Amino acid sequence: MDGGFLGRADPTVLDFDNPKNFAADGPTPGTWLFSNGQSGPVGREADGVPAQVKAPNARWGIKFNAEKLALGLITPETAASHVIAPGAGAGGVGIESSPPAQHFVTFAGVLEAPPAETMNRLQSTLDLKRPVSVQLHALQSR
Repeated sequence: MDGGFLGRADPTVLDFDNPKNFAADGPTPGTWLFSNGQSGPVGREADGVPAQVKAPNARWGIKFNAEKLALGLITPETAASHVIAPGAGAGGVGIESSPPAQHFVTFAGVLEAPPAETMNRLQSTLDLKRPVSVQLHALQSR
């Protein structure tokens, strides 16, 4: 997982990946899912940019394969226009032609929980509008 802040809010942030990871015409075809519940099979690399799928007003988008390998992007505080593509020149995951976002988090790795659960937990945990509170208690001896 990697996250960051842009120096200014931007309408386009993209994470690219290898089509062999998720593209329908690759060795490990994947599925895409957006925070609004839209889901479907990742497109073919051969179809290029037309294989992109988009979801306006989403908080995250993720693609994953049967081996639980996943790539996703979260905009915790901003409903953005998320996009998912097969990889390479068509893109991987990101936001494009979107309301600008400044804070974003990339999840890339093996899923240990269902994709929606993973992304919703990350969005909730990393939402800076709802800061984490820490409660300190008295020390106890063993």
